[in-house]
Amino acid sequence: MPQADAELEADYKTLAAIRGERFERAQAYFRAHAEEWDQIRSLYVAEAEVESALLDIQGGRKMGRLLDVGTGTGRMLEVFAGRAEQLLGIDVSREMLSVARGNLAMKELDQAQVRQGDMYDLVLADGSQDMVLFHQVLHFAEDPLRAIREAARVLAPGGMLLVADFAPHREEFLRDEQAHRRLGFADDEVSHWALSAGLETKDVRHLDGGRLRVTIWRCDKPA
Repeated sequence: MPQADAELEADYKTLAAIRGERFERAQAYFRAHAEEWDQIRSLYVAEAEVESALLDIQGGRKMGRLLDVGTGTGRMLEVFAGRAEQLLGIDVSREMLSVARGNLAMKELDQAQVRQGDMYDLVLADGSQDMVLFHQVLHFAEDPLRAIREAARVLAPGGMLLVADFAPHREEFLRDEQAHRRLGFADDEVSHWALSAGLETKDVRHLDGGRLRVTIWRCDKPA
């Protein structure tokens, strides 16, 4: 094997090891904080305000199928339960899914279910979902664009992608203490990714929450 090829292969192995280490660190964090996840998120901006804004930007229309990527405790399935006939939440963390199943059972949301899944490989048919939601999830993604493209693939024509995440910030402790891969996203950054995935940004809203600001993007798939 030529030296250049050997060095390239070594670089790929190193990168894979780094990504694997980051993934395991994130999973360890999720396992440790599964029960208190909603409380941790509430430290940044009132969840009631975010939920109200998400419902408002969605527009109140009834949907067939909704997919919540990185569902965590399943809270977003509860929030949108009155607007979708079927709700599916996916998450890579078994601990989070255990909490979500308990929450959904307690709320008697029979039309909602959760299962283990990967944001980069949703294992759902093309055009099968009327809405896909990323609620405080993309900042954990190694490759946010790839996740958005996969979401766009499963969206039906006329479907909607909602992204709620942090605007750019400098809270470096979130990388080490809470496993964040990205310190927020600029408005045009997410909009550009959506465009490259065939989606049109229809609305962008900001919610101030002290040290951090939450941004919500609505991106539609052309009918």
